[in-house]
Amino acid sequence: MALKNLSKLSALVLLLMVGYSCSKGKNDSADPSLITKPSLTAKIDSTDYNLDAAAITSTYYSTDGDDVKALKATGRLNTTGNKIVFFINDFKDGAIELSKKAGTSFNPGNPHLKINAVVTTPPVQTYIQYIKDGNTYYAVSGTITVIIKSNGTATVKWDIKFTDARGRSFNSSGSFDLTNFRANVKPKTDIVDPTPVSDKPTIESISPQKGFALDTVRITGTNFSAVKTNNEVSFNGTKAVVSSASATQLVVIAPAAAGTGNITVSINNGTSVTGPVFTYLLPATITGISPASGKTNDTVAVSGTNFSTVLAENKVFFQTGVGIVLTATSTKLTVRVPAGGSTGAIAVNVNNARTNITGPVFTYTNKPILQSISPAQGNPGDVITFTGTNFSTTPATNIVFFNGVRATVLTATATRLTVKVPASATTGKIILSADGNSVNEALIFTVNPPKTSLDWAEVFSSINLQQSNQMVSTGSSIMVTGGPQQGYLYFSADGKSYTDVYNNLPFGQGQKPSINIIKADNNNYYVTTSLGIAKSTNGTNWVKLVPDATSPNRSFTGITVNQDKITLIAGKKVYKSPDGGSTWSSADISGPGTLNYISSFSNEKYMFAVDTSKNFTSKEEKIFYQSIDQGRTWRETSGVTGIYNYNLGERDFLTTSSYNVFCSFSYKGSGQSLGSTRIYRSVNQGATWEDIGSEACRVIKTAGDIVAYGAAYLNLSFNNGDTFTKYTIPTGYTLGGIVITPSYYYISAYTTTGSNKIFRAAR
Repeated sequence: MALKNLSKLSALVLLLMVGYSCSKGKNDSADPSLITKPSLTAKIDSTDYNLDAAAITSTYYSTDGDDVKALKATGRLNTTGNKIVFFINDFKDGAIELSKKAGTSFNPGNPHLKINAVVTTPPVQTYIQYIKDGNTYYAVSGTITVIIKSNGTATVKWDIKFTDARGRSFNSSGSFDLTNFRANVKPKTDIVDPTPVSDKPTIESISPQKGFALDTVRITGTNFSAVKTNNEVSFNGTKAVVSSASATQLVVIAPAAAGTGNITVSINNGTSVTGPVFTYLLPATITGISPASGKTNDTVAVSGTNFSTVLAENKVFFQTGVGIVLTATSTKLTVRVPAGGSTGAIAVNVNNARTNITGPVFTYTNKPILQSISPAQGNPGDVITFTGTNFSTTPATNIVFFNGVRATVLTATATRLTVKVPASATTGKIILSADGNSVNEALIFTVNPPKTSLDWAEVFSSINLQQSNQMVSTGSSIMVTGGPQQGYLYFSADGKSYTDVYNNLPFGQGQKPSINIIKADNNNYYVTTSLGIAKSTNGTNWVKLVPDATSPNRSFTGITVNQDKITLIAGKKVYKSPDGGSTWSSADISGPGTLNYISSFSNEKYMFAVDTSKNFTSKEEKIFYQSIDQGRTWRETSGVTGIYNYNLGERDFLTTSSYNVFCSFSYKGSGQSLGSTRIYRSVNQGATWEDIGSEACRVIKTAGDIVAYGAAYLNLSFNNGDTFTKYTIPTGYTLGGIVITPSYYYISAYTTTGSNKIFRAAR
C-alpha cells in the first residue's frame, strides 16, 4: 500500500515539474502542443509554389536594450538557386507598405555614400527579393502583413509588384508560417544590406536571359555611365555594342561571336562586375510534318531541330491560325491543328525569334460550310459576301458557281468571302468548294431580271454643271466634276444632297487648279490636277499626295487606283504607291514619248494607255499602248483606235471590266464630232477592236461585269458587253456622265436650252 502511494506521489511531482517548466518558457519558445507544420504558399509571375518546412529558413535579429526586432526569411523555390527573400526591419503585428529598395536600379540612392558610411537606424529597409535564374528583382511596391501569435508562431502575408529589365511588371502574393521564429537569433549588427549604396556598378537582372545573336538585351543595375562609350559589356568574354545607356540600364546587342556565358560590365575600364548567364539559342529548322493533311483539331507532328522543350516558347502557325503545342522536345513538336488556319506552308517561331521558320505545306481537308450569303438577291456584277467556315484564305482556291456559272472570288478569309456575281449568272444554287475539298450547295441566289424601264428622279441641278461630267463613287457616296476648266467638285454622301468641295482641295489658298481626272476605290477619292494629286477618305477633307518630292506641284492626268494601290504617269516616268499614297517609288518609262491617260485590269496584270495630246494633230488612227510590267514598259498593240473626245470634256472614254477593254472613239475620216464616237470592245488586250454599240457614245462606265454607255439612251450590259438593253432617260436630255453604285444608276444630263441636272434610278 505504501509503495502504491509513493508511486502516485512521484507521478504528481513529475506532472507539476513539467507544468512549471512549460510556464517558465512561455514567452521564449513555442508551445509544442500548438505547433503547426510551417509552410509557404505563393504565386509569383503566374507560377504557383507550395513549400514545406524544409524549404524555409529564418533569422530573428534582436539586440538587448533595443525594442525594434527584425526578421529575415528565405523560401527556396527549387534546387537550382531560385528563391524569395523577405527582410522586415521592424517585425511586429501590422501592415507595412513597401517602397523602392535603396541601392537598386529603381532607387539608386546617393552613390557618394560609401558602403561603410554611418546611416540612421534601422540600417536596412524592409525589402522582398526574388532571385530567379541569376536575375535579382526587388519589389517596387505592395504590402506585407505580419501576424504574431501568442504561442510564438507568426504568419507573414504579402501582395507586391516587381518590374523586370524590360519594364514589364509582374505580381506576387502569398503567405508563409513560422514556428518559433525566435529559434535562430542573431544580433542586429549581423544584418547585411544586399544593396548597399555604392559608387561601384552592380548588375541586378538581364532581359531576356536567352536569345539569338544580334538580339537586343537590357541590363538593369546601378552606377552605369549615361555615356554609352564609357560602358564596356561582354558576353562570355566577347564585347557587345551598347546602343543606349542610363545610370540604371544598358541596352546592348548580343554579339554574334560569343557563346553562352556570364554577362560582365565595367565602367571607364574599372573593375568588372559579373551578372547572370545569357544563353545563346540556335535557329530552329523544320524537316517535316506528319501527316501533311488533316482537319481542325487533328494532331500532327512537326519534326526539326532546336525547338524549345518549354511548350509556350514554341509557336506553330498554320497560315493565319496558331496551333496548340501539346508536347515539345528539341526535335519534335506535337501540335493540334487550329480552327482559324488554312492550307499553306506552316511556320514555326521559337523563343520569339525575329523571323519565323517556314516549313512544308499542310493541307486542310475540312469540308467548307456556307452559312449565309448577303444579299441573297441581286444583279450580275454585284459583290456578295459569303459567311461560313473552312474557306481557303487564298481567293483562287475557293471555287464558287452561281447555278453552274463560275464566279470570281475577290477576297478570302477562313470565315468570309467576297464574290462577284458573274455576268451570265441565273437564279439557282450556290456551289462552293475550298482547296479541292467537299462541296456545299445549300443556298439559293436569286438574280434580278433586267428591268424593262428605269424610273428616273432628279437629285441635283446647277448652272455650274457642264454637259459632260466625270462621276465616280465609293459605297453609296458619289463625286462629280466636269471636263476642262470646270472649277467645281460636287460631293454627295447619300446621292441626294450635294456640296461643292472644290475649295477644300489642299493646293494653297487662292490656288485654282484645273481638275484632270477623278477616281475612286472602295474607300477613297483621288483627284489629279494641274497642281498635283489629292486624296480624301470622306469626300470632304483632302490631303495632298507628293509622288515626286523634287516636283511637288507636278501636274498629273493618268491614274489608276485599286485597293490602295495607285499608279500615276507623267512625262517619261511612272509613279507607284502600294499604300494609298503614304510611300512612293518611280521608274523611267520605256516606250512612247508621252502617255497621259491610263486604265488597267484590277490585278494590274495588264495596263492600257493612250496619248490624248496627239488627238488634234491627225485624223488618222491612234496607237493603243499596253504594259505587262505595271507601267514601266509600253508597247504598241496591233489594234488601233481613233479620235477621242477627251479634249472636248468627255473624260470617261477608256475603261476595263474583269477581262475586257472598252474605248469610245471615231475612226479616221469621220471627223471629230460629239456624235461620231462609238463604243468599241477588245477581248484580247487591245489587239483588235469591235463596235458593240447601237448609238453614239459620250461616256463609258463599268462596274464589275456591268457595262454602261450612251448619249440619247442609257445602254446597260450585264454580260461584259455581249448584249445591251436600251433604257430611256428623261425626255429632252442627252447623257453626259454615268456612275453605278450598289443601289442606283446615276447620270448627268443636259438639254440644248442649258438645263444641266443629275438623275438617279434604282437598280
